[in-house]
Amino acid sequence: MTLITALLSTGCERFSQKMTFPTPYQAVLLDNGQYFFGKLEERGASYAVLRDVFYVQSHVNPETKEVSSALIKRGQEWHKPDAMYINPRHIVAIETVASDSKVAEMIARAQSGK
Repeated sequence: MTLITALLSTGCERFSQKMTFPTPYQAVLLDNGQYFFGKLEERGASYAVLRDVFYVQSHVNPETKEVSSALIKRGQEWHKPDAMYINPRHIVAIETVASDSKVAEMIARAQSGK
């Protein structure tokens, strides 16, 4: 809550304090509804830096209408991004990803190559 308050009180132009999180990964919700999971850093500039980025991609089976979701690691795209630089004005919420959560388990699985 302190980080969000700091973002709002500074007009979202700069992170005014050092960000610290109790877990290695954070969930970042953007104002367009997209969630990204990664390691959120602050570089002292007007952009937040998200490294080791993952996102959820959903697929609908046209025959059964069943929805399946997969956690995708960014970096496989044609431009091979190694980080996301996010304008803080577009960050709606930042949450920690608990070490025992499904997302953390899926990240660990992706890291191990399984």
